[in-house]
Amino acid sequence: MFELFVWLLSAYFCVWGINRLRMLFILRKKDKTKALRRLLCLSGVPEKYVLALINGGANVNAYNLESKELPPLYSALSHSQPIGIVRVLAESGAHVNGEPGFLPLLAAALSFKRTDVFDFLVSKGADIRLTLDDGSTLLHIAAYCGNPGVVENLAKSYGFDVNHPNKSGTTPLMAACARGNKSVEKALLKLGADPEARDHDGKRAEDYKPRGFFKKRGTE
Repeated sequence: MFELFVWLLSAYFCVWGINRLRMLFILRKKDKTKALRRLLCLSGVPEKYVLALINGGANVNAYNLESKELPPLYSALSHSQPIGIVRVLAESGAHVNGEPGFLPLLAAALSFKRTDVFDFLVSKGADIRLTLDDGSTLLHIAAYCGNPGVVENLAKSYGFDVNHPNKSGTTPLMAACARGNKSVEKALLKLGADPEARDHDGKRAEDYKPRGFFKKRGTE
């Protein structure tokens, strides 16, 4: 048992050492913007390394839609970087609302279920009223992603209308039902969501609920 523990400990430090060497190699790259993008793909990145690249000239808002190069804040989110890294980027000038052609950062934070990032971005002035191209609000996204706490906070603290439809008539309750998020469904109903509201196709929230295999085959 002890030998297994020693082996696991050795393996951990070996991986840690390799990861740290990769970071140091990246820090020496001439193109600091590309280096920052690569660094944010790694785990366990010290904040001082991110700061070093920014101070060295890395562009904290660089992105390329054609080559699918994400802006640094999006990279930090998609690679589960801690809030400290997000804070360094934002306080170094990264756009807290996101960039054209990308999902609004607040929406991305909710999609990744990063309420810590969401709250931080709001504190830094991110526009909480930004919507998706289809007219969906952050409440739609929170309902779809299954976070009742965020749903309640958006409705109570920020005054989001729980019955506000997007361009296709979909309400937050319908979004919650589409994913089978029962806890969010209950929260929205408690907040006053209308279960009888219909979208542009005449569907109610109940019609959005996933059906089991036998129900789909009409054998219920």
